[in-house]
Amino acid sequence: NFAYVAYQGQLTGQPTGPDTSQGGFSVIDITSPSGPTVVGNVDNSSLHIPYVNALQHATSVAISGHYPFITAFYNQALTAIDISTPSNPQVVGTLNHPMSGSVADLPAPNDVQVAGNYAYVANQGGSTQTQLAIVNIANPASMSVVSTLSDPTLANAYTIRLNGSFAYIAASNSAGTVAEVDVSNPASPRITREVQDS
Repeated sequence: NFAYVAYQGQLTGQPTGPDTSQGGFSVIDITSPSGPTVVGNVDNSSLHIPYVNALQHATSVAISGHYPFITAFYNQALTAIDISTPSNPQVVGTLNHPMSGSVADLPAPNDVQVAGNYAYVANQGGSTQTQLAIVNIANPASMSVVSTLSDPTLANAYTIRLNGSFAYIAASNSAGTVAEVDVSNPASPRITREVQDS
């Protein structure tokens, strides 16, 4: 009976008022479709250490059990919230600015899907950045990156969907790519097929 919404708030280069929110997450009761009501909310501005900006420019949400996992584009973060009490959602963990050496694992997280103990994050990064990050979410309070995938054909990866052992990534690059990625081994994702049409 609930919908879970990630909202972006202010956009870079756009007016800073009248709404001053920089993003967040809402729980909406949709028991009555003609009268949906917000019953719980976490706005980025309400977050304190260690979760400052954990929902800055939230772009997507995926649910596993009573935890939604939310991408925060401007903060390069994946954030977990406990919604076991829908009227009182609580941030329980955030993974922000993770690095593999000198390369960001979540340079521009735009979309997320979850399956089992893993979150699959599409990053809207450039051709030399990470476009797919696979995150272990078995413990939402202590998430960790398992592996990443970077390929020029996936530049500006925008959306991701899962089907069995495969992830399908749409990339809004000049080539117009949809790629199939074998994620049967989360530690070693690999592109198996792709279609390009600008």
